[in-house]
Amino acid sequence: MTDIWYTFGAMVADPGFFPVIAKVNPTFTLIKMTVAENDGPPAIRPAAGYLEGDTTTALRRAFRDYVGANLAKPAPVISLYTAAKFSQLSKTLSTFHDVFTFANRAFVKAGGSKMSSVAMLIAMGVCLLDGQLATAFRAGDKPLPGDTVALTAEFGLQPAEFIMLQAWLNDGDFNTAQTNLMSAACWTTAPCLEDFVFYPGFKRAVN
Repeated sequence: MTDIWYTFGAMVADPGFFPVIAKVNPTFTLIKMTVAENDGPPAIRPAAGYLEGDTTTALRRAFRDYVGANLAKPAPVISLYTAAKFSQLSKTLSTFHDVFTFANRAFVKAGGSKMSSVAMLIAMGVCLLDGQLATAFRAGDKPLPGDTVALTAEFGLQPAEFIMLQAWLNDGDFNTAQTNLMSAACWTTAPCLEDFVFYPGFKRAVN
């Protein structure tokens, strides 16, 4: 999971990722799907679709190569899962690019740089995806409920990075970015917020 947090954060810090996605143009073919979980009511999954193995793999490698050439090291290994999720979001969320435009604007205002540490990019990515954690970071450097480890210690953030992260999280453009991202059908219309299933031949993301 760390690698998808990292990739979201890296895409905030460096808009150069979008030409990489456009060049690969990963294939994600929407399909009609209705799912009933645990005898619950049927739910339509508007973001369900077929992944294509070659372009999903190509996107993973393109992310890896771009990170290796342009961002701070050592970066986590980027998984097929991350490439698949980006393939899905880029084809099913019309405001996907806007998410990172707004988030990058807030990041620049906070004094951020694309050469930010890997720890900083991971913290940014998870905050973009997890509103509760973003709220916890805004509140200060305290352990999460029931824990004893401060957030900066868990993520490996330096004091100056924590100050920058808080400035970013408190910017209105960050809120706009997060609202756009969380409007994706893969989360808003699924009984389970994250449901990813591989079928024979590696072709389906079900959300």
